[in-house]
Amino acid sequence: MNDRLARGLFKTLGVLREYLPEIVVGGGWAPFLYHRYIFRDRKREPIFTRDIDLMVRPTVPVIGDKSIDKILLDAGLENKFKSNDNPPVIHYEGIIDGWMSKSSS
Repeated sequence: MNDRLARGLFKTLGVLREYLPEIVVGGGWAPFLYHRYIFRDRKREPIFTRDIDLMVRPTVPVIGDKSIDKILLDAGLENKFKSNDNPPVIHYEGIIDGWMSKSSS
């Protein structure tokens, strides 16, 4: 397991900590989190990717004084894509604190 990538995941989740009750981690990181922290199986190494897929409801209340969008932008990510779907898919790319991260929220 590449601990550098896991640190990137946790740094990204740390940036979003106020919104974690509103966020579901998906994609390749979901099996990693289940195996490592729910099943406590550190021997099994699920396949995961460098990007981080995050899902939220179509409408998320602003918690505190910053929206999820503002938090990600302030952390140095860049909004690269927003679909016209309902709900939209928003794609952010960038580096948080020196670790590669890509997020969809």
